[in-house]
Amino acid sequence: MNNKKRRSKVINSKCLMIKLLLVFLVLVSFLSCKAKSSLSTTSQDSTNKSWCPDNGFCELEILVDKHLHLKKDAFGMSYVEISEGNKIILKFEYKRKASSDLSDSNYREEVFIILNPKELELETKDFKRVQVIFGRWCFCKGQAGNFRITKGSLLIKKINDYNYHLNLKFNLDEIPHEISGITHVFNLSM
Repeated sequence: MNNKKRRSKVINSKCLMIKLLLVFLVLVSFLSCKAKSSLSTTSQDSTNKSWCPDNGFCELEILVDKHLHLKKDAFGMSYVEISEGNKIILKFEYKRKASSDLSDSNYREEVFIILNPKELELETKDFKRVQVIFGRWCFCKGQAGNFRITKGSLLIKKINDYNYHLNLKFNLDEIPHEISGITHVFNLSM
């Protein structure tokens, strides 16, 4: 009987050690993995947000090493799909303050600018060279979704090592929109 107790204790301690080792390995694998993080910034300088309408909130998110695909669903509605890639995506977002009186008063506009990291300084009116996507999200039948911007101008100038000045002006005939231009200073320090 004494021998059985000893074996049982040895087996239990081995099981405990294996469990602890598994927990340790799982923790080490989670802590040692470092995913490519997207550089996400929100403007801190209020002068940078002069493009933002007064009745809402605006921010800039910078996605590094990504790619943007403009796709269509089964109903013909376009949507944006972002995946791993080799581009820099500037995502400007405007959210109008929702009215507490109306349940469907949410309104949002997004502007995606897809940049080649090797060509950050540019000036163009040719939106075939640089892809710019406008998104409008609201309860407004037939006037929501993502649209390619084809009319306008884009200027990006380097200010110093990491800071860039962006000036985008555009017009979409297909849908009404509140944002028609963005002037913003952004930082690409990683």
